[in-house]
Amino acid sequence: MPCPFSFLAHKFTFPVTDGLSVIQRCPHCQKMKPVFEKAAKQLGKDVKGALAAVDCTESKNTCNQRDIKGYPTLQYIREGEFQFKYTGRRTAEALVSFMKDPKKPAPPPPPADWSKDDSKVVFLTDESHDEFIKSHENVLVMYFAPWCGHCNEMKPNYYKAAQVLHDEDANCNLAAVDCTKHKDVAKKVALAGYPTVKLYKNGKVAKEYEGDRSEKDLVLFMRTASNTAKAASAEEDSSLVKQLDGSDFWGYLNNTEHVLVMFYAPWCGHCKNAKPKYEKAAETFKDQPNRVFAKLDCTKFGDVCDKEEVNGYPTLRYYLYGKFVVEYDGDRVTEDLISFMEEPPLPLSDIPKDQQEKNKQEL
Repeated sequence: MPCPFSFLAHKFTFPVTDGLSVIQRCPHCQKMKPVFEKAAKQLGKDVKGALAAVDCTESKNTCNQRDIKGYPTLQYIREGEFQFKYTGRRTAEALVSFMKDPKKPAPPPPPADWSKDDSKVVFLTDESHDEFIKSHENVLVMYFAPWCGHCNEMKPNYYKAAQVLHDEDANCNLAAVDCTKHKDVAKKVALAGYPTVKLYKNGKVAKEYEGDRSEKDLVLFMRTASNTAKAASAEEDSSLVKQLDGSDFWGYLNNTEHVLVMFYAPWCGHCKNAKPKYEKAAETFKDQPNRVFAKLDCTKFGDVCDKEEVNGYPTLRYYLYGKFVVEYDGDRVTEDLISFMEEPPLPLSDIPKDQQEKNKQEL
């Protein structure tokens, strides 16, 4: 018997009973199809209703009239009138149970007010947004909507990052704006989606955050952006590793034959782990001034690190009279570092062409 639904009235004129509509022909629809068919078979004679389906690729007008935005969409219709969307579990048992006693689902609870959470994130409003970012040197702002799934996934990591930076007394702040409440800010910032995270320096947008939404990467980003770190960043040590800075970096390299430079950040765990091994390796060459182990703090001299294309910490690069030769990719252990500096590789231009071809063939 054809299904007597009002949205098929252009084809049928039967009396209308209860029913559900589902729009199929999409991956999720195909997954649900056998479930829907199973439920339809289980409906007994005592249930005054039916399950029906509409293919929106064929019945576009019908789906447009019903304002279908995604597939599958399940609608409950009674006596020709749309009642509500079905949002229950998509199992045969749940569908049959619903059709026996159709009830409108309870309205979802209102979105949580993030500003009431116990966190170190500063929540900005239409009124406070501009003033706050102008009065603080480094501010990372997360523009969000409470209903946004990606925002809710990022939320705990953002809170944890804010706590870490607060405990370090770093020169930066993590802030957030609920764009469903503070629409003037959202309109002014011209957001493309949620969450959008922007870094402000001295009141102006410096860049949009595009890193991983993890606590670790958020903290790393803000430490680097604000050029702050633990007291270790200012440590003076008595090791034989040459501490370079932005003013003497090029001059020192140009006047020294062999230099291995460790580009690091004081808070970096891998850097801390490599430090004693790097220093011990440097002691082997204490009587060879033409072979030097050096280091540069990228939280202080970020412009140099950017120019040298340093993308992670620590990065070790070997220079011959100021000319970059190769990035060290061996194990960061004392023995391997010593072996590398005892016989550092030649620049490609200094290797005979026949040897270059031999090396390529061996690779």
